[in-house]
Amino acid sequence: MTQIAFDVHQKTSTYAFLDPASRQPITGHLLTDCASFAQLLGDLPSPWIVALEATRSTPAVCAWLRQLDCEIHLVDPQKLSGLAQARSAKTDRKDALLMLDALTQDYLPEAYLADPQVQLMRELTRGHQAFVRMGTMLRNLLRGMICLLYTSPSPRDS
Repeated sequence: MTQIAFDVHQKTSTYAFLDPASRQPITGHLLTDCASFAQLLGDLPSPWIVALEATRSTPAVCAWLRQLDCEIHLVDPQKLSGLAQARSAKTDRKDALLMLDALTQDYLPEAYLADPQVQLMRELTRGHQAFVRMGTMLRNLLRGMICLLYTSPSPRDS
């Protein structure tokens, strides 16, 4: 079993895990893409228990980790920053190590992680709302143009 923490960003992510042999923390960086995550996890003993902070990139990373059959724990970023106040400077490496420590010591401040079906429904409803807004905007634009055509003086009236 491997417990690993990721501080995820759009292009690169920082990871921290305990070396299976020495139990010393190992940190590093990887590209934020599915292949990089799969390569790192493939080199570690499974099952994988993963902690990652809730960010904009989290839904995609969670989808990749689900494909790799990981147990995912989403971390509440506000509560994590409260834990980090006791530390000197805030860096990605320190965040990853803090999440790893919280995961291994069982005091991880977790956030709600929606099921894939709930995430899909959210995307569908948000897409529907965007189409409704676009339709309303186009109708209003057409109505405005029609009003201009009927209310502006014609060239014959001059």
